[in-house]
Amino acid sequence: MKPIVMSFSLGLLLSTVIIGVVYLIEIDNQAGAETMSEMDSELNNEEGAMTEDKARSFLEEQDHVVLKSSKYEELTDLEKNNEQLNDKISQLEKRNENSGSSQNVEYELVIEQGMGLEEVASQLHEENIIEDQSKLKEYFRENDYSRSIQTGSFIVTPNMSLDQIAITMTN
Repeated sequence: MKPIVMSFSLGLLLSTVIIGVVYLIEIDNQAGAETMSEMDSELNNEEGAMTEDKARSFLEEQDHVVLKSSKYEELTDLEKNNEQLNDKISQLEKRNENSGSSQNVEYELVIEQGMGLEEVASQLHEENIIEDQSKLKEYFRENDYSRSIQTGSFIVTPNMSLDQIAITMTN
């Protein structure tokens, strides 16, 4: 009889455990459902409803920046333009560095018989002595230097003015 009583008590114990587990699971489900229904009612309530202003203030409290999409696009365009301008600035700075190193360079200009002002201006431009050929030609014509160009060898530098170049080539 002892094994029968032991089996019966083991069965009672097992069924009690099963009933207890089912009961606890059911209580958790009911509590979760009540919590969800409370949250739904709060969101449907006008006071608890999420509005654009509440969302914006919440995000700003969290140190986020709120922008409309048009402002965001405008900022990205400005950023691209800024990058392009920075690229141009760096190119100009490199050009200035290169031309700055040539400021101390002397160039020996050799003018041979029969060379015209066009050839001389082209040669000076190729050697980066002058920036604009047309300005040199115009200056020579306006000041009557174009007929007084001498043949020979002349030392010119990039930091010389058009007047200094003209005087050098005509004396």
